[in-house]
Amino acid sequence: MKHLLTILLVCILTCSAFGAKEIRIGYSSAESDQGLYAVVWDAVNDKVWSVSGAAWDGSQTNAEIDNYDIGMTYHNIGFYTCDFPTGITTAARYNVLIYDQAGGSPDLANDEMVGGGEIIWDGDSEETFETLYDLLDTEVAAILADTDELQLMWAEDAGRVDLILAAILEDTGTTLPAQIRRANAF
Repeated sequence: MKHLLTILLVCILTCSAFGAKEIRIGYSSAESDQGLYAVVWDAVNDKVWSVSGAAWDGSQTNAEIDNYDIGMTYHNIGFYTCDFPTGITTAARYNVLIYDQAGGSPDLANDEMVGGGEIIWDGDSEETFETLYDLLDTEVAAILADTDELQLMWAEDAGRVDLILAAILEDTGTTLPAQIRRANAF
């Protein structure tokens, strides 16, 4: 329980003084026995990233944990960090599980999971709030530009909406409200 109270998982934040260290957790070195390690899991396909094989592995046995563990570096300000594997080139949402190593080598049977979270990976780097905001900002600007263009077209061609409604009337032989009333009558 003491571990849960002291954990601050910061997997989906912007890169800061740690550089690319996308995987981060606030954790006291005094609480860790042998240090922390991370495991990247593709929950959709139920596979774990094999650091040694640089590929996804579906077998995921405890005996092979040395193939999956990504050692984390302790920073004197109370953070452990490590890089997300650059060999993962498929854009997706990945789970990251962080364990406190109890003995001389990683052992899922004895190591306590002390944190976890998700990283949104674009195939090359982490999608941060800033990159998502920038993308959204660009898309909203394009929508507003299209809306301005439509408003300008309608202003230049007075009655454009009336022309569209007249075409509907000619095509269907009735108005939209009449069509709706007929549909509701069934």
